[in-house]
Amino acid sequence: VSPARFTITQPSSLRLTAPNTALTLRRGEAAPITWNSTLTSGTLTLSLVSASAPVQTFTIASNVSVTAHTRPWNAGAVVGGVIPPEGEYRIRIARTDNATDLDDSDAAFTLANQVGPSVTAVTPALGPVGSRVAIQGTRFSPTGLSLDFGTGQATTTLTARYLSPPQ
Repeated sequence: VSPARFTITQPSSLRLTAPNTALTLRRGEAAPITWNSTLTSGTLTLSLVSASAPVQTFTIASNVSVTAHTRPWNAGAVVGGVIPPEGEYRIRIARTDNATDLDDSDAAFTLANQVGPSVTAVTPALGPVGSRVAIQGTRFSPTGLSLDFGTGQATTTLTARYLSPPQ
Protein backbone atom coordinates (compact mmCIF):
# COMPACT_ATOMS: atom_id res chain seq x y z
CA VAL A 1 0.00 0.00 0.00
CA SER A 2 1.38 3.36 -1.01
CA PRO A 3 0.62 6.56 0.88
CA ALA A 4 0.90 8.53 -2.42
CA ARG A 5 -2.28 9.98 -3.92
CA PHE A 6 -3.24 8.86 -7.39
CA THR A 7 -6.20 9.03 -9.72
CA ILE A 8 -7.58 6.25 -11.85
CA THR A 9 -8.98 7.53 -15.12
CA GLN A 10 -11.02 5.66 -17.67
CA PRO A 11 -9.68 5.66 -21.23
CA SER A 12 -11.73 7.71 -23.66
CA SER A 13 -14.64 5.92 -25.27
CA LEU A 14 -13.97 7.97 -28.44
CA ARG A 15 -11.28 7.71 -31.12
CA LEU A 16 -11.10 10.23 -33.97
CA THR A 17 -10.00 8.45 -37.17
CA ALA A 18 -10.14 11.25 -39.77
CA PRO A 19 -8.84 13.81 -40.40
CA ASN A 20 -6.09 12.52 -38.16
CA THR A 21 -2.80 13.20 -39.95
CA ALA A 22 -0.71 16.19 -41.02
CA LEU A 23 -2.17 17.27 -44.37
CA THR A 24 -3.46 20.36 -46.15
CA LEU A 25 -7.19 20.85 -46.50
CA ARG A 26 -8.44 23.57 -48.82
CA ARG A 27 -11.39 25.61 -47.56
CA GLY A 28 -14.59 23.99 -48.87
CA GLU A 29 -12.90 20.67 -49.71
CA ALA A 30 -14.86 17.57 -48.66
CA ALA A 31 -13.18 16.16 -45.54
CA PRO A 32 -15.49 13.74 -43.72
CA ILE A 33 -14.97 13.51 -39.96
CA THR A 34 -14.95 9.88 -38.79
CA TRP A 35 -14.57 8.21 -35.41
CA ASN A 36 -14.85 4.95 -33.53
CA SER A 37 -16.65 4.64 -30.22
CA THR A 38 -17.54 2.04 -27.64
CA LEU A 39 -20.70 4.01 -26.78
CA THR A 40 -24.12 2.78 -27.90
CA SER A 41 -25.95 6.07 -27.37
CA GLY A 42 -25.36 9.75 -26.79
CA THR A 43 -24.31 12.78 -28.77
CA LEU A 44 -21.09 14.55 -29.70
CA THR A 45 -19.90 18.05 -30.37
CA LEU A 46 -17.44 18.34 -33.26
CA SER A 47 -15.03 21.27 -33.12
CA LEU A 48 -12.22 22.87 -35.10
CA VAL A 49 -9.46 23.81 -32.63
CA SER A 50 -6.47 25.99 -33.52
CA ALA A 51 -3.16 24.25 -32.89
CA SER A 52 -1.32 27.38 -31.73
CA ALA A 53 -1.86 30.07 -29.11
CA PRO A 54 -4.15 31.77 -28.62
CA VAL A 55 -6.28 28.65 -28.93
CA GLN A 56 -9.54 29.27 -30.78
CA THR A 57 -12.37 26.75 -30.87
CA PHE A 58 -15.04 26.78 -33.57
CA THR A 59 -18.10 24.52 -33.45
CA ILE A 60 -18.54 22.37 -36.55
CA ALA A 61 -21.66 20.54 -35.35
CA SER A 62 -23.53 19.79 -32.12
CA ASN A 63 -25.77 16.93 -31.05
CA VAL A 64 -24.28 14.49 -33.55
CA SER A 65 -25.21 10.88 -32.79
CA VAL A 66 -22.17 9.04 -31.44
CA THR A 67 -23.28 5.93 -33.33
CA ALA A 68 -23.16 7.72 -36.71
CA HIS A 69 -19.34 7.28 -36.81
CA THR A 70 -19.10 9.84 -39.62
CA ARG A 71 -20.12 13.40 -40.38
CA PRO A 72 -19.71 15.11 -43.76
CA TRP A 73 -17.64 18.28 -43.48
CA ASN A 74 -16.44 20.88 -45.93
CA ALA A 75 -13.10 22.07 -44.55
CA GLY A 76 -13.41 25.36 -42.73
CA ALA A 77 -17.22 25.28 -42.41
CA VAL A 78 -18.31 26.12 -38.86
CA VAL A 79 -21.51 27.12 -37.07
CA GLY A 80 -22.40 30.80 -36.96
CA GLY A 81 -20.95 31.95 -40.27
CA VAL A 82 -17.52 32.65 -38.78
CA ILE A 83 -14.60 32.15 -41.16
CA PRO A 84 -11.65 30.60 -39.33
CA PRO A 85 -8.34 32.06 -40.54
CA GLU A 86 -5.84 29.98 -42.47
CA GLY A 87 -3.59 28.04 -40.12
CA GLU A 88 -2.92 24.82 -38.25
CA TYR A 89 -5.90 23.05 -36.69
CA ARG A 90 -7.08 19.81 -35.13
CA ILE A 91 -10.54 18.27 -35.05
CA ARG A 92 -11.97 17.56 -31.58
CA ILE A 93 -14.83 15.21 -30.87
CA ALA A 94 -16.32 15.39 -27.37
CA ARG A 95 -19.30 13.82 -25.66
CA THR A 96 -22.07 16.37 -25.15
CA ASP A 97 -22.84 15.02 -21.67
CA ASN A 98 -19.19 14.63 -20.58
CA ALA A 99 -16.83 17.11 -22.26
CA THR A 100 -13.80 15.45 -20.63
CA ASP A 101 -14.42 12.35 -22.76
CA LEU A 102 -12.89 13.58 -26.00
CA ASP A 103 -10.31 12.93 -28.67
CA ASP A 104 -8.33 15.29 -30.89
CA SER A 105 -6.63 14.72 -34.23
CA ASP A 106 -3.25 13.05 -33.65
CA ALA A 107 -1.56 15.67 -35.81
CA ALA A 108 -2.43 19.20 -36.82
CA PHE A 109 -3.53 19.83 -40.39
CA THR A 110 -3.28 23.02 -42.41
CA LEU A 111 -6.48 24.84 -43.36
CA ALA A 112 -5.68 26.83 -46.50
CA ASN A 113 -7.73 29.05 -48.75
CA GLN A 114 -9.05 27.55 -51.94
CA VAL A 115 -6.77 27.84 -54.94
CA GLY A 116 -8.47 28.52 -58.25
CA PRO A 117 -7.96 26.67 -61.49
CA SER A 118 -4.66 26.80 -63.28
CA VAL A 119 -4.45 26.77 -67.10
CA THR A 120 -1.47 24.74 -68.36
CA ALA A 121 -2.13 24.67 -72.11
CA VAL A 122 -4.34 26.22 -74.78
CA THR A 123 -4.42 24.51 -78.17
CA PRO A 124 -4.29 25.70 -80.81
CA ALA A 125 -2.45 28.80 -79.66
CA LEU A 126 -3.56 30.70 -82.78
CA GLY A 127 -6.47 30.31 -85.18
CA PRO A 128 -9.26 32.11 -86.99
CA VAL A 129 -12.31 33.43 -85.16
CA GLY A 130 -14.69 30.58 -84.39
CA SER A 131 -11.94 27.98 -83.99
CA ARG A 132 -12.46 25.24 -81.44
CA VAL A 133 -10.00 25.65 -78.55
CA ALA A 134 -8.97 23.10 -75.91
CA ILE A 135 -7.97 24.47 -72.52
CA GLN A 136 -6.09 22.12 -70.20
CA GLY A 137 -5.20 22.62 -66.58
CA THR A 138 -5.75 21.59 -63.00
CA ARG A 139 -8.45 22.18 -60.39
CA PHE A 140 -11.25 22.62 -62.93
CA SER A 141 -14.68 21.96 -61.47
CA PRO A 142 -17.13 19.42 -62.92
CA THR A 143 -19.85 22.04 -62.39
CA GLY A 144 -18.41 24.31 -65.08
CA LEU A 145 -16.08 27.26 -65.19
CA SER A 146 -16.42 30.77 -66.51
CA LEU A 147 -13.37 32.15 -68.26
CA ASP A 148 -12.88 35.85 -68.95
CA PHE A 149 -10.60 36.99 -71.73
CA GLY A 150 -9.70 40.68 -71.69
CA THR A 151 -8.57 42.15 -74.99
CA GLY A 152 -7.98 45.85 -74.72
CA GLN A 153 -11.26 47.41 -73.62
CA ALA A 154 -13.42 44.49 -74.68
CA THR A 155 -13.94 41.40 -72.52
CA THR A 156 -15.30 38.12 -73.78
CA THR A 157 -16.81 35.61 -71.35
CA LEU A 158 -17.36 32.00 -72.22
CA THR A 159 -18.49 29.02 -70.22
CA ALA A 160 -16.32 25.94 -70.49
CA ARG A 161 -17.60 22.39 -70.22
CA TYR A 162 -15.86 19.84 -68.02
CA LEU A 163 -14.91 16.84 -70.07
CA SER A 164 -13.96 13.68 -68.25
CA PRO A 165 -10.67 12.09 -69.26
CA PRO A 166 -11.06 9.30 -71.82
CA GLN A 167 -11.75 5.94 -70.20
